[in-house]
This record gives sequence, structure tokens and C-alpha cells, in this order.
Amino acid sequence: MAVQVLKIGRFAHPSGEVEITRRLLASMVSNFERNTYGQSIFVDVAHNPEDGAAGVITQLWVDGDRLMADVEWTIFGLEAIQDRGFRYLSAEFHEDWRDNEKRLPHGAVLLGAALTIRPANKSQEAIF
Repeated sequence: MAVQVLKIGRFAHPSGEVEITRRLLASMVSNFERNTYGQSIFVDVAHNPEDGAAGVITQLWVDGDRLMADVEWTIFGLEAIQDRGFRYLSAEFHEDWRDNEKRLPHGAVLLGAALTIRPANKSQEAIF
């Protein structure tokens, strides 16, 4: 199922001002395709990865001004969406991620995402 992960623009976030650019999205896609992070990119619920995976991102691409992903949902994720009202994704990314072995910079990397009911970006599209 294709879902919106991020959208180009500028918005306020509890950690400060965030600017999402086409270049940032392209870097995330490139690093995803190269498996730069070195493991699967998971979706959790409410930014609580210790509760388990709600899904795994299987594909990432830019569509116009949006970063899109195909997500393979787990039963846990589907229940959160269908029964508990988690309708939005909140991306977790680093603008200039460094691997923890060689400490090399790789540019923007999507680290994961979370199902949420109140995304910081209010123009975020609902999952369904």
C-alpha cells in the first residue's frame, strides 16, 4: 500500500523548524535503494519501536512534491490503523546520517517512521 511519508515544504516541529526539499527526498530514496542504513526501515506505532513493528517499508520514491512508500503492514500495524485510529505517518530521518562503523557521511537517510494520530506536518495525507 502506497502512503505519503513526507512532503516538500517548511513546518514547525517540537525540535525546531524543519525544511523538506526535493534534494533531501532524493537523497533518502538513493540511500534507501543502496541500503545505506544497513537494515530494513520499519514503521512503529507512536514512535515506540520497543512495542514492535507495525510495518516495513519495501519501496521509496518521490512523486511530485511527496516522498511515498510502499509499506508491508503487520497485523499490529493494521490493528493500529483500523481499530485505534492511527491514520498518519511521521517520518524519522537524519539530514546527514553517518554510519556507526566508518563514521562516513551519507546525506539524508530515512531511519524509520511511526503511525501517529497527530503528525507535526498538518498537510500530511491520511493513510486511508
